[in-house]
Amino acid sequence: MAEAFTVFEKFGDVCAALDVEDRKELIYAINMYGMFGEEVELPYGLKPIFIALKEDIDNSKQSRKRGAKGGRPKSKPQVCEPREPEVSETEEPEVLENEKPEVFEEPSETESQTKPSQSNTSQTKPKGRRFAPPSVEEVREYCAEKGYAFDPETFVAFYESKGWKVGGSPMKSWKAACTTWQKRRGERKEAAHDEYSNL
Repeated sequence: MAEAFTVFEKFGDVCAALDVEDRKELIYAINMYGMFGEEVELPYGLKPIFIALKEDIDNSKQSRKRGAKGGRPKSKPQVCEPREPEVSETEEPEVLENEKPEVFEEPSETESQTKPSQSNTSQTKPKGRRFAPPSVEEVREYCAEKGYAFDPETFVAFYESKGWKVGGSPMKSWKAACTTWQKRRGERKEAAHDEYSNL
């Protein structure tokens, strides 16, 4: 009965370096030795190559046999019997004044349904204050304070249409977005001035 063995990548590399006739002879020799343990007579040039590959075939067959036996023997799990605490009939157990007994309560169904799972990392609590979209008046006041010269209504309308997102991420600071708007407005003016002066 034929045995199983592993064909390694290097077998193919070695065979690829040979001409067609030598390749056929070497593949036949590898298969005959790997499956039936028979060594085929090879030409002088192929004999050293086969000897080098033979060790890999033997090792693969041995490891397959070890695997068939189940590999390393499984140890039996040790079972520890629970010990009962030793309590003296004459001594009372010592209780510290500040020590409070631990009370474990089962959470009610409604509590477990309303609280997010703590193991779920996607439901993390936001750090700091939560973002609140500004009103047009708040933006107008901030622009006046900073000396920005863009239209607050346009700013609010633009970001409301985007769901108060910058790119695909939720906006964190509308004041920072105001600064960016003012900076871009200045850059556009400079570009227009340069273009006009080049005419």
